[in-house]
Amino acid sequence: MMRAPRKDSKNGWSVSQFETYRPRLTEFLNSRVRKFIDSNECRRILIEAPVKSGKREMVEYLAMRDEAHNPTRVHAFISAFHRVADETQREELEKHNLKIFSLTKKTDVDKCIAWIQLHITSGKQIVLHIDECDFGSGSRQLLSRIYAR
Repeated sequence: MMRAPRKDSKNGWSVSQFETYRPRLTEFLNSRVRKFIDSNECRRILIEAPVKSGKREMVEYLAMRDEAHNPTRVHAFISAFHRVADETQREELEKHNLKIFSLTKKTDVDKCIAWIQLHITSGKQIVLHIDECDFGSGSRQLLSRIYAR
């Protein structure tokens, strides 16, 4: 097996690098997940996997692939679980064609909803990747306002 190069600090991996160094992950996404993202009838996909199994790389690959192959779709990464230790991960996700929203207060939710509405109005399809989707999702919590849309 070929050893994967480190992702450099200025750019994320390209689609071809993902396909070369993470073939099982990209094959899974291309054969099992993309058909649901491409479907007008599927509204939610839940991927549950162990810690350190590549969920973040799934998000990165899907967003990078759409940047190269589907300009009508935009991706956002949303989390109500905000840890300072995850700042590096959020910065890396931004390099992979994702808009990042850390929902720590009501104004963050308002900005996220405005971003979604702006892109829908401009004819884009939105793919929301929600991290820790059960955290902050109670009826009075921040993430629930996104789910209500």
